[in-house]
Formats: sequence, C-alpha cells, structure tokens
Amino acid sequence: MISEIPLELLKEILQYLSLKDIKSFSTCSKQSRFRSLPSVFKAIAICQESARALRDGGSLCSVVTTIRYAILRPSNSSREVSQEQFHDLVKECRVSFDILKHFKNLEVIEIADFKLPEQFEYRLLSSTFKKLSTYPPFKNLKRIQMLSTSVRSDFSLAAQYEHYLDSLTDENNIFIKNGVRKQDEIANFPKGIFNLEELSLNVLEIYVDDSEREESIGFADELLASSRLVLKRLSIDVYHLLFSEKKNCIFPTLSFLSIWCGGMGIQDMSEISCSFPKIEELRVGGKRNRVYERIMMRPTKETPYVEIGRMPKLKRIFLPQPSDLYARFLDEGELDKTVEYWMGKRPDQEFKSLNPSPLTMLEQVEFCNGSTEGLECCIIDGDTRRWRATRSFSIRMEEDPTLRPVGWDFEVGADEAH
Repeated sequence: MISEIPLELLKEILQYLSLKDIKSFSTCSKQSRFRSLPSVFKAIAICQESARALRDGGSLCSVVTTIRYAILRPSNSSREVSQEQFHDLVKECRVSFDILKHFKNLEVIEIADFKLPEQFEYRLLSSTFKKLSTYPPFKNLKRIQMLSTSVRSDFSLAAQYEHYLDSLTDENNIFIKNGVRKQDEIANFPKGIFNLEELSLNVLEIYVDDSEREESIGFADELLASSRLVLKRLSIDVYHLLFSEKKNCIFPTLSFLSIWCGGMGIQDMSEISCSFPKIEELRVGGKRNRVYERIMMRPTKETPYVEIGRMPKLKRIFLPQPSDLYARFLDEGELDKTVEYWMGKRPDQEFKSLNPSPLTMLEQVEFCNGSTEGLECCIIDGDTRRWRATRSFSIRMEEDPTLRPVGWDFEVGADEAH
C-alpha cells in the first residue's frame, strides 16, 4: 500500500522518476495523487483559476508550502487590456496574488506579461510587491525574473488609462495607492525588505542609483536599489541604461553581470567598472547598430575596453568585437594586446602604463561580432593564450542553456496550474 511507504522514502524514489512518470503515478489513486503533488507542482502560475485551487479547501491547497517557483500571470497576458477591463485587472492582482502569502518556501517569482502602458504596469507591480513585502516569508525570496510587460502607447491612450485609474474605488483604490507615494511616483521599497540574490530585468529603461529620490522612478529601479547590498547575479535587458552622476551605487557582492542593451558607449563601460568592481563574469551584448558600432569606434593604437582593467576578479568576459575608426573589426593579434593589458603584461599604447589591477584570474574572453562568428581566447596557466574562431556568444547562448543569463530560460521544469 502506498500509504504504508514513509513519505521521506517516497520523496526519494520520486526524485529518480521523470515528470511524465510522476504524473502517471499520481493518477493511480487519491493517496498517490496527494503524496505526489509536491513533486508535480514545484512551479505554478498564479492566475484566477489557480488562485481558487490554492485557497483553503482548494484542490491544490496542500502544495502551497512546497512551491519554489511562482509565475505572476494576469488574465490579460495574451492581449492588451481595455480601459473597461482595467478595474477587473486591479482586483485580480489584489485578490489572486494575495495567495502568495501562504507560500512559505518560495524562492523565485517570475513576472509575466501584463500588456499595459509602462506607468500603469509599474503601479500594479509596485502595489503588488508592496503588499507582498508585509509578509514575513518574502524575506527569504531569492530571485525575481521580470519579463518585458509594458507596451508603448500614445498620449491619448495614456490619458484614458489615467482617467480610468482615477475612477477606482474602495479596496482597489486603496491597493493601487499603497504602491504610489504621490501622483505618479512609485513607492520606495525599504532596504532589507527584499534580500534578492538574483534579478533578471527586461524593461525599457533602468536607473542605477542609491540616492534619496524625489522624482518618479520605475519598479525595476526600486527592486535593484533595495537589494544591491546582497545581490549576486544581475541580468538586464534594457533599451537605456543610466547611471547616477554621484557614482554612489556600488554592488559589493555581485559576481555575475549580463547586460543586453539597445545603446551603450565607452562611458558606460567606465560606469560599469565603478558600480560592479567585484564581478567574476561580465556579458555585454545588443543589436549591431546600437552596441557594436557605438561602444568602440577607436583607433587600433589605443587599447579597447581599457576600463575593464578595474575589475580584477574577472574570470570570464563576453563582449562585442571592437572596431577601429574605419569600422573594421579588430583582428586576433590586435585583441591579444588588449588581453595582455588586462593581465598586466603589456602597457596601454596611449597612456604608456600597465593595468594597475591585473586580471590574474582571467580564464576566458570572447569577442562576438554580431554575425555568426567571433574570436575566443582561452588563458592557460595564467599566461599561455590560445585563440580560435567561434560562433558568436549570442548564438551559442540560444543553443546552450548553461550560457543563458538568469531569466532567459523560461522552462521551469514542472507543471503550471491553470
């Protein structure tokens, strides 16, 4: 009898079965269904239907303490919401996502597609997470993956949404106002509320700053600022990446940084080296007409990416292949001089000086040129360098899940409840 097998032993057995086999086992009897639920539902999408099943007395109420991965997925995720539906969407976020307070072992939250204009999406997310921040279990939350949710809209459409937002009443109005300080400004998340170790942000714009701010900022900015002292991995897919002029936002524990940006310049690399001084892996990429042409239009006599020499703990680096003033990609020999400078073995030809912080731990460097090829350098024994032509990092990343930044692989390996 299944009921006679100790639960700990059954969990151990189920670990060696495929998800398909566990599903088959769960259909054998009510007892096997009940005992296998935690192994089937390790991840779940929170929507109106699943929220009902997760409440007290629901068919999935017994699994809430085992869920590690939750996806916030509103009912409009496959279409743009109309003004008339906005009130229902606010209510849905307020009621359905409230179920997360019962998830005592939740480690990852994925924010699915809201299909809303940016400012209204931020209000909903800010209000939702402001409410979640009051629940003690969420101090243990480790990772948030934010997909691209906002849609561009003209001023007339935004004005219509604003008018509809003003018409919210009762609990829905209180819920929205909880996430807003005044007018359109997003509420601050006090430091320590979310001690996130991993963040994956897919937004139009993000501002890296840790000052007391009066102006309105985005929801993603708040998540980043509130967790900067403990954050270990950060992936940003953004159109504009902005840094504070005060250079006051330092990430002391960050070891992995991936930036996929619509437009970057040489100054941005300098800012990155100041804000992320202890990273061990750096990945920078973007569209050819944005990053690759803007980031390094320098003469070959200068050392490209000289600012990276300020990050002495780097082990792996993935960068766009730099070009000279004639838009010619630098070749293997020219790039080898850059790697030698980083390692403190060759002076920069412009400043006639060695890198003051040699990258003694460097193991791998890859320059991708935005097409189907790139150049990869492998450092052996801290000195010997081997170069080879390879497919660009962006293509390899699509084919190899181990190379993907946090949040780019949406397969969570378990069923989603609908």
